[in-house]
Amino acid sequence: GIISELRRSQQSLTGSYALQVAQPQQIIFYSNVDSDANPERVRYFSSSTSLYLGIVKATGTTPTYNVASETLSIVQRNLGNGTSTPIFTFYDGSYVGSSTQAALTQPVEVTDVKFVKVTLKVLNRIGFSTTTTVTVSNGGAIRSLKTNLGN
Repeated sequence: GIISELRRSQQSLTGSYALQVAQPQQIIFYSNVDSDANPERVRYFSSSTSLYLGIVKATGTTPTYNVASETLSIVQRNLGNGTSTPIFTFYDGSYVGSSTQAALTQPVEVTDVKFVKVTLKVLNRIGFSTTTTVTVSNGGAIRSLKTNLGN
């Protein structure tokens, strides 16, 4: 899932920083998601009412990540976040898990990010209402970027 992939983020084969994009509705990072020897470029983003996963494998003897070869899949349908509720919230190394602790302000400098919180509001389509949501939230520290070895 998103959190375990984020926790295992690492530098890309081209030398790019582990976290490339840190936006409220999109995150791009490098992580070995298919258990081969190399990290892939991983992109989670929302479009309309779905959360998508895009994967780009490195190719060539001098590795490159050709974004035109990105393979897409839908991770979650019936997403109710819209543009007003961030899917991704970013914190620096001082984050202690408090719900009152302020997140980093957009635009986020990716080198400041040490912890990512993911919040999905999923529309309840089973009952009579198509506007009520169930909120699922989780978070994790990016291990390769942590500066506090105690956590």
